[in-house]
Amino acid sequence: MTTLTEETRQGRILARALRLAGPLAVPALGALAATVVATVARLGAPLAVRSGLDDGIAAGDRWLLTRAALIFIALLVTQYLAQSTAQYWVAWIGERYLQILRSTVFRHLM
Repeated sequence: MTTLTEETRQGRILARALRLAGPLAVPALGALAATVVATVARLGAPLAVRSGLDDGIAAGDRWLLTRAALIFIALLVTQYLAQSTAQYWVAWIGERYLQILRSTVFRHLM
């Protein structure tokens, strides 16, 4: 009788877990996309501030400063909405995966 190595057993368990997660791939991609949007918005905010300070104040142009402030606020709102969406979808995916896992184990035991 051959014994499975620990790595082989872990690989099989991981493969079964990934099969169960198959239907959750699309929501996971949505959560990933929302995270990318939130990250881009977070990284863009300092650029908007820099643009407003360097171009608006240095040139004495109030419109550039106002535009930079509005862009900064829009980026903050975008970041909040995208991060909230990503957090919701990640929680939903986790709950749904546990539901699938429980029903699979229950079906196996019955």
